[in-house]
Amino acid sequence: MRAAQVEILNSYHVNATVMRELIESPSILQMLENNDSGLYEVQVRNHRYAGVPLMGLPLINHMTISRIRRGKQWLAPHGQTPIEYGDRIIFTADHHEDVQEIRRLLGREN
Repeated sequence: MRAAQVEILNSYHVNATVMRELIESPSILQMLENNDSGLYEVQVRNHRYAGVPLMGLPLINHMTISRIRRGKQWLAPHGQTPIEYGDRIIFTADHHEDVQEIRRLLGREN
C-alpha cells in the first residue's frame, strides 16, 4: 500500500489529531457540520507558486487553509507561510467552482 502512496492511518492517532485540531481551531467543528462547504486537499505541483506566501495565492480570499503537509510534518499556516513544491494543502471553500479552480491552479504540473 505504501508503494501505491496510500497512507495508512491509525484510528487512535486520527481521533487524537481531530481533538487537537478542535482545541487549536474551534471553527473546524463548524466546517465539519456545514453541508455547504467541505474539506479538500491539493498537492502543489505548479512550480509557479513555489516560494509564494499563502497570502499571495490566487483565490486566497475564497478558501481557508487549515494545515499544510510538508514531507512528514504538519504545519500550522499563517499568511506569510511560503508554499513549497510538493506541499499538500488542506483547505475549505464554500463553492465547488472555487475548489476546482484552486486544484487546477496549484495542482497543475509544470
